[in-house]
Amino acid sequence: MNEYDDLPTMAPPMERDLSGFTTPAGNDQMPVPYGGASVIIQNNRDTTAKRVAVPRDSGRVFSIINASAASFGDQYTYAWDAKDKRTGRKSQIEGGTIKLANMLQRAYGNCMTDCDVSETPTHLIFKAYFVDFETGMSASRLFQQRKSQNTGMGDVERQADIVFQIGQSKAIRNVVLNALSDYATHAIEESKKGMLKKFADPSARELAHAFIDRGLERYEISEQALIAVVGRRRDDWDARNLAKAYTTMRAVVEGMVSAAEAFPSDAYADEINKEREKENDDLRSGAARRKSKAKDAPAAEADKPAADPAPEPEKAADPAKEEVKPEIHQQPGYKATGPEAAKTAAPADAGTKVGDDDACDDFLIDLKAAATFEAIETVRAQYSKLGWQAGHAMKLKNATVEARERVKDAARAAAKAPAAAEASTQQDAKAEPAIDEGDVLSRIEEMFEGLNTAADIGEAHRKAVHLTAGLSDAGKRQFEMILATAHKRAEAKAAEVRPGPAESTMLFGED
Repeated sequence: MNEYDDLPTMAPPMERDLSGFTTPAGNDQMPVPYGGASVIIQNNRDTTAKRVAVPRDSGRVFSIINASAASFGDQYTYAWDAKDKRTGRKSQIEGGTIKLANMLQRAYGNCMTDCDVSETPTHLIFKAYFVDFETGMSASRLFQQRKSQNTGMGDVERQADIVFQIGQSKAIRNVVLNALSDYATHAIEESKKGMLKKFADPSARELAHAFIDRGLERYEISEQALIAVVGRRRDDWDARNLAKAYTTMRAVVEGMVSAAEAFPSDAYADEINKEREKENDDLRSGAARRKSKAKDAPAAEADKPAADPAPEPEKAADPAKEEVKPEIHQQPGYKATGPEAAKTAAPADAGTKVGDDDACDDFLIDLKAAATFEAIETVRAQYSKLGWQAGHAMKLKNATVEARERVKDAARAAAKAPAAAEASTQQDAKAEPAIDEGDVLSRIEEMFEGLNTAADIGEAHRKAVHLTAGLSDAGKRQFEMILATAHKRAEAKAAEVRPGPAESTMLFGED
């Protein structure tokens, strides 16, 4: 007799078959409850080197990186100025974005990334993995994302979604840039070059300004704060100033830094701008004063009253009868020592002035304005009357040499200009290229001759890239054919030495 006896229509308890609710084969990941208890998903990502259908070619990897950086460099980097609390100095922090990490994975090939997540009441903890199938190398990185990060969204749920995506992207970016650090460093440098070239185009500059304006509006950043970071007003920006503003705003948009950390407050921005403007005014007024002083000096000398003529010296004795013996310091081979050296090193005229810093700056300004050799010699003669200290003398000597070289370069350019203009007017549309393409292509072909491995071909490719800069479209196609031929030769060579099944099993340690 039990409690079910009074319920004849109720079936007794039975065990349920849960086989239909098991995780599908090959998928050992389950959804993570968001906002509940801490759950850690684990996945076995250990792997050994595997044979792949298309082996990695380092030369092709670099080619893809360079091409992508030239086109999308503005989307691959971020940067902002951070103040060191210990030293009080500012230093620039820069890095690659998640888009750069995705590009590196595509270019590198035969690899994968994955990400696990756990959470605490205040943070999301991501563990990202990178696996290289060809070499068997794997790496992992932990990243802690705070849930309270401000993304500028008013909707709480939307805010939580964005914070989750930011943390996941940062974790994957960190592990990829860490695992492929050499490629990442090269890609960041190429991206910065590509961004500067891209901002030379007016349409690209317009898009960059629009991106900056959207960031200013979204994060409520004032124009004064932007000027304080860049150091110039927008009307005076060049490509580097625009790149600095763009990468700083991208760091904020990508969630790498908060707007309050990247941009100063309005009050502090006004102080920075006023101090910088005062420094610029001081520099401009100082240069103007020194220039005016240099111009007024000859006029002041002319206005001085003429000195009384020196009395005529008494008639000297007949030199034939009286021999004048030179002073000891005037005799050949004499070298002064000690205090005497300081006396003899100074000009003989006791009234000669010693050149100071202002006089040195005046000399450099006048020397920079000299456009001919005669003008340079005139400036040197004007200031050679001053006695210069050793440091000033060396500085002025180097500046004089640079001025002469500048005049020489200008003369060479002027001499070449008429010939170049005449040649350009006589050249038709089918003129021969300026360089000997046959010689360049022969040199490139010699560089790839006899190379049978992808690594050697990639190294030769990097060395040959600079030779292709002046080639015509036909020459560049010929270069691509040479490169393709070398790769085919390497693939054929690899197929000849590829081990058989038994040898392959031993090589890769498979059972």
